[in-house]
Amino acid sequence: MKDKHFVSRIFICAGALMSISGILIAICVKIAYGGILFAAAACMFFAARSVRIAENKKENKNQEAKTAHEKEYTLRGLFDFLDAQGVPVIIAIDEFQQIRDYPEKNMEALLRSYIQQTHNLTFIFCGSKKHLMADIFANEKKPFYSSTTFISLEKISEASYANFIRHHFNLDGRTIDDESIQFILDWTRRHTYYTQQLCHTIFANNDKNVTLDVVRAACGQLMKQGEAVYLQYRQMLTDKQWNYLIAVAKEGCVKQITASAFLKHHKIGTPSVSRRLAEALVEKGLLNDDVRIDGTTYTVSDVFFSHWLERL
Repeated sequence: MKDKHFVSRIFICAGALMSISGILIAICVKIAYGGILFAAAACMFFAARSVRIAENKKENKNQEAKTAHEKEYTLRGLFDFLDAQGVPVIIAIDEFQQIRDYPEKNMEALLRSYIQQTHNLTFIFCGSKKHLMADIFANEKKPFYSSTTFISLEKISEASYANFIRHHFNLDGRTIDDESIQFILDWTRRHTYYTQQLCHTIFANNDKNVTLDVVRAACGQLMKQGEAVYLQYRQMLTDKQWNYLIAVAKEGCVKQITASAFLKHHKIGTPSVSRRLAEALVEKGLLNDDVRIDGTTYTVSDVFFSHWLERL
């Protein structure tokens, strides 16, 4: 097997021999001559170190290239295997916008080229960051441009959700009144994840008769659980960004981030400042910008975090 550090080892051996020779000459002949050999040995050791660093860099680069190739081979192999089964296969990829965070270059182009070669595979790409998903699929400069059909999922209707919640509590022999169900749906904004999380917490608390007080207690419990994370958000934001989040949370949702009433009430500053703050927080994933025909609505992305901020 080829020694990857052959050159650096030669320099080390040469330096060691020069050091030994220097000691012998210094003892038997003259100290000055021995000093010259010691100086040469030091140069050899320094050269060995420099060469070893270069060898390691080359090795790491080769390893990275090998790893990237293995990942590409594995992905293509998976698609080829599924496609060869001869039956329709649906592959759903959640939070697809995270492909932008992969260290490998050109992942979008690579994935697109693999998908184009399949015949029995259908892909569903889901994502919560609409601006990134739009850039991936609606930007004519990107590989996935015009390759999909857009579907926007609306919230589950209030009546259907209320019946669903009541049904599952009743299945376990529990009761929950209409006022409590309405509070759950309003407080979680009918966002499926947060609605399910709140209902799960209420269910886990084992109250047989779920009242509004029981629901409120569960809400407080969830905000308390998330407090450590929320305080970390505070550390990663500037004072202006943090105060802007609080302002949006207290409003619930903001349709006009440049409206004078909003700016003055929360002491934000100019409309351009408001736009910059909103854009930065959307980019960080802490604000949602829901774009519709009648305008853009801004809300705090995490519903529980939003309610926690309201209390500040």
